[in-house]
Amino acid sequence: EELCRGELYDTILADYLVGAIDGFSPYYQDQIFPRLTKHLKEGGRMYVVGLNPIPDTVDGDANLFCRVTKLRDACILLASHRCYR
Repeated sequence: EELCRGELYDTILADYLVGAIDGFSPYYQDQIFPRLTKHLKEGGRMYVVGLNPIPDTVDGDANLFCRVTKLRDACILLASHRCYR
């Protein structure tokens, strides 16, 4: 059964949807938008929100976030899973 069959919306908010799809169903990202747009009313809007790629290093205290991200990715890889992006 198709999710939201026949439903139309004024606004669709796709918050980190592409990144989530990449993590769980790689190579499907480009197929999600046609599925979403058929649920938009005429003149409706779709907002796509995402996360900028995290740099390897930055200057100052913010580098702690970069280091924690690398640690997280290492743990994911050691568990034989695929990291986002």
